[in-house]
Amino acid sequence: MADGKALFHADHNNLLTGGSSAFSKAALSALRKQGRKMKTLDGQFMNLMYNALAIPEDLETDVEDVLFSNFTPTDGDSSTSQFRNKFDVIIEPRLAVVSATAWYAFSQMVDTFEYATLAGEQDMMTEVNTHTDVDGLEIKVRKDFGAGIVDYRGMSK
Repeated sequence: MADGKALFHADHNNLLTGGSSAFSKAALSALRKQGRKMKTLDGQFMNLMYNALAIPEDLETDVEDVLFSNFTPTDGDSSTSQFRNKFDVIIEPRLAVVSATAWYAFSQMVDTFEYATLAGEQDMMTEVNTHTDVDGLEIKVRKDFGAGIVDYRGMSK
């Protein structure tokens, strides 16, 4: 990051450490408190709410157990939960390559990522080459695309 620190860092207040980092009800509570206490650059509280979790497949059952096991049947609807519709859960197996226990939270309240294309290149660039010595043609397709981090405050690990 521009401040010389890692994206997820204790100084950024977006890194759960110790006992509160393993996914559990206590970890989820610590995450939510952390978001509520997140501050703007001028020191004002942001009252940030995380609404998406990205997890490796090894945590899928644990996450479902914490988020969706508190079912309260009402009027025949057994799919009601205290956490229902508060989090989108994204299971990403590539996260387990780095860590089978690390999980990430994201908020739509802050622009965290940006992406861009070259001016005039929003669509795929295609080029077709035909040859006289071979029956057939060559098709080359290219997409110029860039992505970057805008603000670390909209995400937590």
